[in-house]
Amino acid sequence: MEASISDPARDVLRAMDLFDTGDGNTFAQRLSNVGKVAPWSPEFYHLIKLMQDNITSVQSLLLMEEGVDKEDEAHISQSIDLILGAFMPDCLIQNYTEAIKPNASFGSNSRTFLRSSSRTIRRFESFENVSASDIGIIESAISNIRNDMKDLQLEKADFARDALVRGCNEISFILARINILGYSRIRAPAIDLGAFIYAISRELEETNSQVKIVKSVHSFKEMYNRIYEMYKAASMLKLGYEGASWMLTRLAGV
Repeated sequence: MEASISDPARDVLRAMDLFDTGDGNTFAQRLSNVGKVAPWSPEFYHLIKLMQDNITSVQSLLLMEEGVDKEDEAHISQSIDLILGAFMPDCLIQNYTEAIKPNASFGSNSRTFLRSSSRTIRRFESFENVSASDIGIIESAISNIRNDMKDLQLEKADFARDALVRGCNEISFILARINILGYSRIRAPAIDLGAFIYAISRELEETNSQVKIVKSVHSFKEMYNRIYEMYKAASMLKLGYEGASWMLTRLAGV
């Protein structure tokens, strides 16, 4: 049975397990099939970037541990570089069996490193595994925000509307691949949504516009409250959450 609590290291391990059982001879083929993206497409490379972000976040969190010395830093850096090596062009096109050899990117040594790292990382960041209910809440919020943004004409905050739509698209992309990206990738774009909604609402208020984006505000609150609840050790996230909450409580008529 899968643990109810996860972290970035466990997310990377889960992705490796899915690649192990995926279709395709090369890693690129398996990444494409499991990640539901066309090989070598812009979406393919975007998926790689998000996975690399997950892997490097493991390194950042490990270095937060008190007492990490130069030798520890070197070991962490070497281990992370080894895993990231799977996404180098020559590794993407080689047979996947090469990637899972003991000393290779997705081999037993890397997996042991990630499992042991998980215990340390959870002191700084951990969260509940995403459920179908969670996905439903977020998808509903994204849909409401997109509908509110349709044909919305702005002057000063038009950049915020465009950025808000891009942020929604990013979250949708991640949700469709939550099995290999994990929930932690949603956090940053979700924080950004609050700032963009606030900027748009401020302009609507200042211009006495009759247009309302109440659904966007309520949906964002519901989505973000659920994301916040899922994190078990989130001092850094709390700052972003409190900032977003402050913005939303200032929205007129909400």
